[in-house]
Amino acid sequence: MKRIPLLSELVENNDQLVVIKDMADYAEIFYSIEYQILIYWMENPTLKDSNVLSTFYRLLKNFDNHREQYLTGRIERSVKEMLRYQRKKGQDIHVRRDHFVL
Repeated sequence: MKRIPLLSELVENNDQLVVIKDMADYAEIFYSIEYQILIYWMENPTLKDSNVLSTFYRLLKNFDNHREQYLTGRIERSVKEMLRYQRKKGQDIHVRRDHFVL
């Protein structure tokens, strides 16, 4: 399995907090997150909203190196694959590396 790059390798750091004014600009990333939650819920129907919120808090603290069998790891991989795809298309996402806030 290929190595998942660190978030810092996939985004441009502009040292300013990014304010999302138009959700459509980030739709592909949001959809990738939503899709992973949906698939995980279908596999684990006891998943609660509080579990999903905990997942987001863990990702906010550290977005790298989560196990793929958990929701955190699935979201991490999905978002990073989308960022890699956008970078190949020449559409870099600009974030503060210490504040990847969706």
